[in-house]
Amino acid sequence: MHIKLKALVVILIFVASGVVFAEPARNIASSKSVNASSVRGGYTAEKAVDGLFSNESRWLSDDSNGPHVLEIDLGKKVDIGCIQVITGWVNYGKWISQVNNFKIQFHKDGQWEDDKIAQRFDNKSSGVEILFPEAIAADKIRFVSKDKGPVRVVEIRVFQWGQEYPEVFELAKKVFTEHPVFVNLSGYSLDWPKRFTAPLAQGKSSFVITKKDSEKVLYRGQVNKGLGDFSDFKPKQRGVEYVITVSGGDLETGTSDPFQIEPGWMQEVMLEPAVRFMQDARSVVGTHPSAFGGSPWRDGTYYSYEMPSLVLLYLAGKPAIDKLPIETDYQEEKNRIMDPGFKLVRDVHDKDILQSARRYYTELDGPVGKNVPDAIKSIHWGVGMYLVDPQTHDPSGDPLGNRIHAQTVAQFAYFLYGYPAYEQYFTDNFYNQVYDFAFEQWDKVGLFDVIKKIGTFKGRHCPGYSIMPNLMMYEVAKRHGRSDAERFLKAAQKQTQWVIDDLDWNDPITTKGQRMSEHMLMTGLVFFLTNYVDQAPAGLQNKVDQWADIMIARSDNMWDLRRYDENDWSLPRFSPGAHGGSGWNDPGNLAGFPALCFAVSTVTKDIAKKQRLIEVGVAHFDNLFGRNPFGVHSGNRGPIDFKGVERGWPKEYQKNVCARLELVRGTLSSSCNTEHYPFNPIPKYRHPEGWVAHNAAFNVGIAYAIDMNGPKVEDKPNK
Repeated sequence: MHIKLKALVVILIFVASGVVFAEPARNIASSKSVNASSVRGGYTAEKAVDGLFSNESRWLSDDSNGPHVLEIDLGKKVDIGCIQVITGWVNYGKWISQVNNFKIQFHKDGQWEDDKIAQRFDNKSSGVEILFPEAIAADKIRFVSKDKGPVRVVEIRVFQWGQEYPEVFELAKKVFTEHPVFVNLSGYSLDWPKRFTAPLAQGKSSFVITKKDSEKVLYRGQVNKGLGDFSDFKPKQRGVEYVITVSGGDLETGTSDPFQIEPGWMQEVMLEPAVRFMQDARSVVGTHPSAFGGSPWRDGTYYSYEMPSLVLLYLAGKPAIDKLPIETDYQEEKNRIMDPGFKLVRDVHDKDILQSARRYYTELDGPVGKNVPDAIKSIHWGVGMYLVDPQTHDPSGDPLGNRIHAQTVAQFAYFLYGYPAYEQYFTDNFYNQVYDFAFEQWDKVGLFDVIKKIGTFKGRHCPGYSIMPNLMMYEVAKRHGRSDAERFLKAAQKQTQWVIDDLDWNDPITTKGQRMSEHMLMTGLVFFLTNYVDQAPAGLQNKVDQWADIMIARSDNMWDLRRYDENDWSLPRFSPGAHGGSGWNDPGNLAGFPALCFAVSTVTKDIAKKQRLIEVGVAHFDNLFGRNPFGVHSGNRGPIDFKGVERGWPKEYQKNVCARLELVRGTLSSSCNTEHYPFNPIPKYRHPEGWVAHNAAFNVGIAYAIDMNGPKVEDKPNK
């Protein structure tokens, strides 16, 4: 990011007890000979004694267990009265990641000695001042830390006994010298809203847009309460990178990261990584021979809706998806899995997955034809694996246990509904197996019933999730001339009536509290209102409008971010079962929420409300792509997988455990949360692990970004 923090120099005026000292004590460690036990990158030992305080001027040890040692030769024996130690690094104007445990040793008469005063345990400050009641005579000192590396030492200052010592670096008062400017790191779609956040730009601040490395102003605007809008800037030239420069107030001008503006830019940037994620994350046959959880996708479960999200994505983006390069080969994957020497990496609840995968390849017809898109192969895999083994067990402590879950059966409705768009890739026999299973199981698992269970932050039981599947089955039943078609419509009507009567949008557990599953309800309500307005229960339009009003009110802030409630911006941090207190991560909620905004915008009759919903929806994609207090992409692999992204999520999940999604293209890792808003960019990272459910929500968000009117297929004759 083009946010520069000035290197601080030693100030020659010091104020203490009302007395002004013109020349404080000289740092006798400055530019002395120094050696380190290890060095990481270009952060060499001499940078710890050069008098500068900046990220560029630090010593870093290697990334290993301690002890890590930095030795300073003072050149001669000196009576030491004070040592100041500054550790950590600057993140958006604040020093963080201090060294927790260290000591200073003194070289006396050829021996290294400890001093109890010069030891720190469980240190919480980046600036530590050690004052000695009596002079300590030494010709060398050394800093020693047993912390796990990299240990970060910005500066060590040593002062002689009996002098006036300069004040230790006031880290808590360190502020930005330039305006921080947060944009979508990749870029903006030409006809979408285009907004950015400059959180410290209060009062009168202005901004200009120029091409990268150019001073010619192409656009001027004002920053209003930290928020800038350049939606009406629609350049015709393609392939250009732009930057935003903000000026005004007490800070110096600050410049954003470069970004592009193109027609359909974000839809294009997001689409292929979304498809590749679903391809890579498949159990057994993807990028890792494992199946954490035992579902078709690693770390998937009955409520994570990977296959439906792929269907929605394909229906919306079919022309572009069909043009993507084909990377997977059904026959090659079959040969690999059927090989007696194939080794599955065993994990939780996957005892039958290899057997199921082999049944998939031997009991079901494979995809048909040449040049079958990878997205279609993934859809085939998902529905096929559920056909051969529909019983699943959520690995995260679900009391429902191993069974055929209603939400598993509901997924089949999406495949059947969208079938006319991809029927050339499937045999009649495969389709009939899916059809028979869905209609046989629908009543057994309770999908005709009014489902009143409301889930928790885990996202297992989104209220109203059965509305869209029932309406889709209504269409499928009519397509086949079934006499029970009306039963599916009535089930959707009753479930919708329950939502109208019983759900309170003011309670966040019915909205953002559903985490990555929230999209299931509102897209279903809009699907009903769009396609069956005459059969929709009375009050549905009003219920949808109420939702829009509340979501718009909760998004009234400099980030255009829909808050959880008036107290929290994201899911509350310390929730039961939230990964040992590290807190829920929200990327799936951010990724899916645009679908709700875009869908509702198509049915609201208020033009201003429609425009604001689109604005808020786009802002949530922007948030995933860097318009957030960290200024980073949600994915740790962001710069690798998404075009134009400079920085990914800073904290990487541990390698080779659980679902191994760190090996998968397009993974969303984590997000900024309540503790970072409205602008507190000190990294207190929540759980950084990706989840296939987050990316499934991302698919739905992208699908509605491509086609805000939702899923629609051309009707076809009976199979």
